[in-house]
This record gives sequence, structure tokens and C-alpha cells, in this order.
Amino acid sequence: MAAIPFPPEPMLMRPGNKIRRPALLLTLLALLLLAGSLRPAGPAAAQGPHPSIAGRFVSSTQTTARVSFTARNASSGDSVVLTGLPSAASISPGSFSLPSSQTGTFELSGLNAGQTYNVRVRLRRGSSNIASFPVSFRTKPARITLTVTKGTITSTGAVIRYTASRTGSAARIALSGLPRGVPTPAAKSLATSRTGSFLLTGLTSSTRYNITLTVTETPNLPTTASLAFSTQPPPDETITLTANAPSNRITHNAATINYTADRTGASARIALAISPSAGVAGTTAQSLATNRAGSFSLTGLQPSTRYQVTLTVTETGHNNVVYPTITFTTKALPQIVLTSGSSNITRTSARITYSADRTGSTAQITLSGRGRSGSYYHDLTHTTKSL
Repeated sequence: MAAIPFPPEPMLMRPGNKIRRPALLLTLLALLLLAGSLRPAGPAAAQGPHPSIAGRFVSSTQTTARVSFTARNASSGDSVVLTGLPSAASISPGSFSLPSSQTGTFELSGLNAGQTYNVRVRLRRGSSNIASFPVSFRTKPARITLTVTKGTITSTGAVIRYTASRTGSAARIALSGLPRGVPTPAAKSLATSRTGSFLLTGLTSSTRYNITLTVTETPNLPTTASLAFSTQPPPDETITLTANAPSNRITHNAATINYTADRTGASARIALAISPSAGVAGTTAQSLATNRAGSFSLTGLQPSTRYQVTLTVTETGHNNVVYPTITFTTKALPQIVLTSGSSNITRTSARITYSADRTGSTAQITLSGRGRSGSYYHDLTHTTKSL
């Protein structure tokens, strides 16, 4: 210890100063002894390292997670617990006893998918926390589900619409299943929107397609949804007709309408409308499924009557086709031809027989004539009958 210099002698011996040199020496000695008594008698007593704990997120699913810990310098009777979970969640085991277990893993269940959790692993001595460590983790998001519907379908294209159950920053949706030669549209992201559509082009008319939409999102397993649809027939395949009413097939009460289509059609039919239509038979619609040519035989027509006929073709997926009106006039009612004879002739009477080649709703037959006896003539008694 460095020597403490004494003040100069004159200062100690000033008049009125009561302090003497022997007393000062005694005071300094007492201070030195006091300082020595405050020093440790030997080396500092050794203290054990401070207890500590560290936690680590291990893994998770949509509803579970695993959190591990490592404790250091724990004493017998210490324990490790995990806190910070909502009451609906479960922790197994509830705690670990130390020092037999310096490491361990908590199994967490009853969690919500796609949610962030902030928990703490705590090292306890009795009811007191002596160390803790924060752990943050996020459960896996729920798998995305899909709803797929058809949009506009044409003969060469289609719109396929989709709706996902949620978005996902890494989620993508792709379309597959188209045959070779048909362009497949590029996959789309579900990061910002859960709805959208795919435009398909280069399809073949009247063809059935089966497609699949697949959602991929790491680390979830893929989700798929399928859809079947059929393209429309080509719009330029509308059936065309030629038709006529041959004059040699027209009588006073019947007529024939001939037609020829440019093609057949599984759902195609041809219908006939006639005016006037009273009493007319033979107008039932006919199929064009197997034969593209045919005729309508119309009966029940009236003589000397002008008729108008309209033919219409209908086919699923096409507009109706109406053929220009066909006009014809039935022939006049022909003259009735009679043949007659006689039988049962007596002196005062005679029975006359007749035969007509047809009947007629307004036709009548009348017998007239005169009889002669010698030079005398007289009118015959006669009558009129309906034919």
C-alpha cells in the first residue's frame, strides 16, 4: 500500500491546533486495520452458473405442433412448462421434471389451421420462474378446396370458371386433361384472388372433354376438381331444304309435298303447316335422323281451293330453318259419269236403273221424258234423287 505523506510540520504545529503527531499516527493505524478487516480472508467463494433454458419450434400440421427445449444448470426439483396457448388447445405432457430431463418436447394439439402462436417455455423453481424463452410458430394452412363450373361453351372453345376456398401466397392452380394438339392454358396464382377462369381454344365441335384443375401449395398436398363438358355443333351446319308440290300429284282432294335436306341430323325434324287447314290430314312432323329426303301426302283437301304450305326444320343447337311458302290449287271436281239401263217393264210401268262413277255431296239425279201410245204422247211420272 502506498505511503501516505504527512503534512509539513509547520501545519501541525500552528497555534490553536490541538492535534499532535502521536495521535495522528494512531488514527491512521486504526483506519488501516479497519480496511484490512473488510477484505475477504481468502479467495472469493465459488458460485454455480445461472440456470437457463432455450426453446425451439420443431414442426406443425394444420391442428398440431411440436416445441422442444433444452435446460442448463437446473437443480433437482426444477420443472419446465409451456405457456401462452389458448384454453381450447392441449399440451402433452403438462410439465417436465428436472434434472432427470434436461431436454424434452411438448406436443400441442387443438390448434387452428393457418394461425400464428407465440408461446414461452419456462424453467420454474417451485412457483417462481427463474428462466424463460419465447417461441413463435405458425400452423399449416388448411387445404384449399375448389368449385369448378362451365362458362360459355362454343363449337371451338370454352370458359372454365373456378372458386377456391381461400387464397395462398404460394398457391397455384393448373388445368390438365386436354388431348394432344389442344393448347393448355398457363397455371395461375391464388396469392391475391381465389376466383378466376381458364379460356380454352382449339377445341373440336360436338366433342366431349374431361378436364382436371389442380391446386398446389407447399407443404400441403395437392387438391383436385374435375369437370366434363361438350362443345357445340358447328354453327355453319344448319340444314337447308329444297321442296315442291308436283302438279301431277295434285288432285281435287289430295296433294303430295316432296322435300330434300342437305344432310341428316340426330335431333333434326321437319314440320308442315298448311292453310287453310280444315279437314286436312297427313301433316305429322317427320324425322331427318336417317333419311334426308321424303314427302308429305296430304288428303282431305277441297276441290278448286288454293293452299299455302310452309316447311320448318328444327335441330338442337341450331336456329330453325323455314323454307319459302309453297302454293298450289287443287283441281276442280270432275263431271259425274252415268250409265243406265232398264228392267221390269210392264204395259203401264218401267223400272230404270243407273250407276254413277262417284258420289257428290250436292249431286242429284233426275229422270225426265215422255211416253207415246199410238199418236198420243204424255209426260212420264219422275222423281229426283241424291247422289
